[in-house]
Amino acid sequence: MLLRAVVGVILTVVLLGLAAKRGLFLFTLVGSGKAAVGRTKNAPRRVEAEATEVLGQRKLLKWAIPGVAHVFAFWGFLVLGLTILEAYGALFVADFAIPVVGSWAIVGFLEDLFGVLVLVGIGLFAIIRLTNNPAKEGRASRFFGSHTRGAWLILFMIFNVVWTLFLYRGAQAALGNLPFESGAFFSDWVGTWFSGLSEETLVIVETVGIWLQIGVVLVFLLIVLHSKHLHIATAPVNVYTSRRPDALGPLLPIYYKGAPVNFEDPPDDASFGKGHISDFTWKNYIDFMACTECGRCQSQCPAWNTGKPLSPKLLIMDLRENLFASAPYLEAGRLFDKYQGKQAEPGELIPEAL
Repeated sequence: MLLRAVVGVILTVVLLGLAAKRGLFLFTLVGSGKAAVGRTKNAPRRVEAEATEVLGQRKLLKWAIPGVAHVFAFWGFLVLGLTILEAYGALFVADFAIPVVGSWAIVGFLEDLFGVLVLVGIGLFAIIRLTNNPAKEGRASRFFGSHTRGAWLILFMIFNVVWTLFLYRGAQAALGNLPFESGAFFSDWVGTWFSGLSEETLVIVETVGIWLQIGVVLVFLLIVLHSKHLHIATAPVNVYTSRRPDALGPLLPIYYKGAPVNFEDPPDDASFGKGHISDFTWKNYIDFMACTECGRCQSQCPAWNTGKPLSPKLLIMDLRENLFASAPYLEAGRLFDKYQGKQAEPGELIPEAL
C-alpha cells in the first residue's frame, strides 16, 4: 500500500508541476492582451449562457450526431471526475469511498453508464472523422486544414482514460473493495474477468490500474494544455465573456487604453484596427484558444464554399499560431509596460525585468 501511494504521489507531483507551468504560461499570455471592455457585465445573463451553452451543449446539439457524441464526452468527463477522486483515495485506503455519496448505488451506476457512453462518443467521433477525411474529401471536408493527427491522439487518450478506469474498478470489484454494493454494472462485469486470480494478483492488477489511471489522466491534461483541445478550459471562459445579449449586434466602438476613441480629437499614438497580434485583446486571445478546429464555421462560409481561399477557421488557427509564436515578445512588452519609468536604486534588481 505504501508503494502504491508513493508512486501515485510522485506521478502527480511531476505531471501536475508540468501542467501548472504550462497553465501559468497560458494565463500570462492571455493577460498580455489589450483590455476588453464590458465582458463581465450582466452576470445573470452570462451565468444563464454557461448553463445552456456549456452544460446544456445547446449550440453543439444543432448538429445532432456530433452534438450527441460531444454531450456523451463532456458529461462523461464531468461525472468521471468522481472516479478520479476515488482513484486518489484508493492510493491510501483500499476500500475508499467519497464521503456521503460515495457508496450510493446511483453514483456507481452513473459512473459506469457515462464511462460506457464516453466509449460510444469516441466511436461516433471516429466515424465522423473517417467519413469526413480531408485527405479524401479535400476542401469538401470541414476538417480541411485542421490538425487531424492531434484529434486522433485525443480520442486515443480518452479511450485510455476509460479502459484504465474499468481495469482498476474491475479489480476492485473482484477484491470486494468497490465502494458500491450494486449499481456499478460495468465494473462488476469486468470484475468477473478476474474471478480466477489470487488476491495477491488482484491487488497488483488494481495497483497498476490505479497508477495507469492517474498517469493517463495527467498526461491527457498535459496534452490538452498543449493542443487545440485547450478549448476544454477556455470555452467556458469564452462563453461567459462573449457579447451579450447578441454577439451579432452593432459594431463596437474602437477603444484605446480601455476608452472609446474620440475621432474628433484622437490620441496621436492611438492605433486603429489590427496590424499585429499585440493589437488584439485578451478576449481575442481566449477566442483563438477556444477554437476546436471543428470546421463548422468553414462549412457554412460562402467564400469557402465558392472556392475562395478565405476560411474563418484557418484565419483563427493562423492567428492562434501567431499568438504562440509571438509569446516571448508579448511577454517582453508586458514587462516593459509594467516596469517602464521605474528607477532602480543602486544595487536593486527589478523582478522579472532581467
